[in-house]
Amino acid sequence: MVSPKQLEEDIKNVDYDQINKMIDNSTNQVDTNFWLAIRDRATIKTETDN
Repeated sequence: MVSPKQLEEDIKNVDYDQINKMIDNSTNQVDTNFWLAIRDRATIKTETDN
């Protein structure tokens, strides 16, 4: 199991374009919502780090 701290670091380091590709390739609404949430978290983390 991944620790919450490690998960936050991994989300922060995900490439934004890669997340968008995953959203485009989502096969259902659950997948899409998951990747949208990850993208939002990555964006928030990036903005607060600057």
